[in-house]
Amino acid sequence: MKNQIDFYESYGYYHQPFWQNFYFKLFILSFLFLILGLFVFFIFKHFNKKKKKELPAWDWAFLELDKLNLKKCKTKNDFKKFYFDLTKIIKIYFYKRYAWQVLDKTDEELILFLRKVEFDSNLLQDLQTVFNDALFIKFAGQDVLKPQAEKDLKLIKNNVNLTIKKTL
Repeated sequence: MKNQIDFYESYGYYHQPFWQNFYFKLFILSFLFLILGLFVFFIFKHFNKKKKKELPAWDWAFLELDKLNLKKCKTKNDFKKFYFDLTKIIKIYFYKRYAWQVLDKTDEELILFLRKVEFDSNLLQDLQTVFNDALFIKFAGQDVLKPQAEKDLKLIKNNVNLTIKKTL
């Protein structure tokens, strides 16, 4: 019986399946990291696409001012809303443009603040005119004519336009 070839002499004593091999495990692990990396990449790419580029303050202001539609203003409440929106837009514009904390200020406090920071006197005079008109319309219920509202909108647009030119 010593001449007989044993089974283990031909095939080796221990056989390890390929899925239990170190290199196979390393391959699977690196493949999973690759899939995870691609998943994270596409998630970030998707969210970065959705983020809108921040517009410069003056472009934002012009877009918002163009949204104000005087043709729809027929009643006192429509004009009241128009003037509330108009003054809100100019306050947000100053906040975005100059980083001034004016969002919580009343119209009168804004005028005083602009005097304190030595804002351009011609532009300040225009703003004061608009804010005085707005004060009577918003809170006293004064009747407003469309030409007056158009003039005030034009003054605000001119104010925004002139503040662009002074800094560029």
